[in-house]
Amino acid sequence: MKKKNMEIAKFGGKSISNIKLIDTAIKIVVKNNIKVIVLSAFSNTTELLISLAKEKNKKNFYNFFTKIENIQYRIIKFLKNKRKIEKKVSKIIRKIKKLAKYLVFKFEKSKYQQLLSYGEIISTLVFAERLRQKKKKIKWFDIRNVLYTKMEFYENIPIDKIIKKKIKKISEILKKGYTIVTQGFIAKDINTKCTTLLGRGSSDYTAALLGKFLQFKKISIWKDVVGVHKIDPKIAKNKNIIRKINYRFIKDMSFFGANIVHEKAVGTIMKNRIILYINSITHPKKIGTIVCNNAKFSNAIAIRTEQILLKIFIKNILQIRYVLNSVVNILFKNFIFFDFLVFSKKILYIVIDSKKKQIFIDDLDLEKIFKKMKIYNIEIIKNLFLITIIGKNTKKIKDLFFYKIIKKFKIETLFFGRSKKNFCILSNRKESDFLVKQICKVFIF
Repeated sequence: MKKKNMEIAKFGGKSISNIKLIDTAIKIVVKNNIKVIVLSAFSNTTELLISLAKEKNKKNFYNFFTKIENIQYRIIKFLKNKRKIEKKVSKIIRKIKKLAKYLVFKFEKSKYQQLLSYGEIISTLVFAERLRQKKKKIKWFDIRNVLYTKMEFYENIPIDKIIKKKIKKISEILKKGYTIVTQGFIAKDINTKCTTLLGRGSSDYTAALLGKFLQFKKISIWKDVVGVHKIDPKIAKNKNIIRKINYRFIKDMSFFGANIVHEKAVGTIMKNRIILYINSITHPKKIGTIVCNNAKFSNAIAIRTEQILLKIFIKNILQIRYVLNSVVNILFKNFIFFDFLVFSKKILYIVIDSKKKQIFIDDLDLEKIFKKMKIYNIEIIKNLFLITIIGKNTKKIKDLFFYKIIKKFKIETLFFGRSKKNFCILSNRKESDFLVKQICKVFIF
């Protein structure tokens, strides 16, 4: 088994949302002789499962449940051996209904994670059965037999030592000439043996972890757009596809909100020098983007929505350390983690990405949390957009931004991000669309 030539392919939910796209994915698998396939749940399934577990209204509950059923069965009906799969899926659907009813009235994290895992279990069962019509040696594999996690800082962290030992199970199957179909997103807790989740959009991360431990040097991710754009084409029309991109550059794009690759996946492939190909399932013949080490830095714009800004006004500059410690302690005690902290003109700015909160945590009730801090003048602003210009010459961009754009808009704050190559603008929702267009116009991406 020549590992250098082996490839892992990851298909997201939108890439397998109907039978036509599934068949396109299968053609790609057969043509490229892909040996390991990582799948997300069918499009919109995870979101519906989340809604189902929270819905106390009986009518709405059954509306969500029916939608989940329909998504699965509208694909299963095209399978030749559909009775066998229908039996398996129907059993899982019954489990979903029972578990969701329980969670509506009594939330338990382990049961909630179990519920959300069913989307990936179903999609891989269906895909594997469809693939068997083209290839005989197909093995459906439960990734929880390999990926083990432990809880650290309210996050499920993969355990390298355990995975390194368990990965032999997959290697043995591959040696026998089988193609493996497995799940992204899910894992197993080393202590409780319960299902855990790697975080939203983490199927990329699963593929990267498998690439690392199987020592594969090539991963392809199949999306609904062609390659990586300098700005999301759904936000602003542009034909600027980046054909070759640096690991660190795409890691910054992912961190600052570009919906391309999971940030942890980028970190894993970068450390292990795995070449990543980002291609389009709708245009499989078109050239996408290669992510590797020897690509030059480019320029791009990334956007995060649903940002929360804490503005803490400090009268006495000598209080800054005490105030900072108090705020950080309260946030951490409530498992709220922030990405940016900026101090300017007696105002402490803390930026929280509400989308990054753990999947099983309810909406952040910051007003309630900060009742303990009445001695400070705190303003909480929600629903902000974080617009980040990424790339070279961001210092010049900052000067130009002040000169040409800042006077026209209400900007909450400006700051450099994780480095001088990231210039961040925090603005309100109403002005964000026009602001992005102006940035594109001025900086000509």
